[in-house]
Amino acid sequence: MAKFIFRLESILKLKEQQKKELELELAKIRVKRIEAENELINIIREKEERRQKIIKPHCIQVSNYQVEYYYLDFLDKKIENQNKKIERIQKLEHSVINDLLKITKEKKIIEKFKERKKEAFDKENLRLENLFLDDLSQRIKTHLKLSE
Repeated sequence: MAKFIFRLESILKLKEQQKKELELELAKIRVKRIEAENELINIIREKEERRQKIIKPHCIQVSNYQVEYYYLDFLDKKIENQNKKIERIQKLEHSVINDLLKITKEKKIIEKFKERKKEAFDKENLRLENLFLDDLSQRIKTHLKLSE
């Protein structure tokens, strides 16, 4: 009996490898995004602590008010930059997700094609086997008739 050989098996393996690489890349990007979001939270927390320090009476000297306000302004800019960084990471994450979906769809299409080819191969083998068995039974019948 003949063995089923799928001509696009190498492409299927390539798609699987690409999918694994994209999944790994996506995991790394998600870690970066989480780190950036945590950093943003820390900056916001620091800003709020500084703001509370300025609001409380007698906690800060008058001469340091200007320094504190400049620092709060600096933290505002840092928050804005961190938000932009998170936005860039999210765009990259969406891009990788789209690529991953595309690769997954392509892989599924090839797998469906492989299944259809395998079914057709099995059907043809069954047909040939039935033809062989029919021919064999015909020969046995003719041989039995001749030997009678």
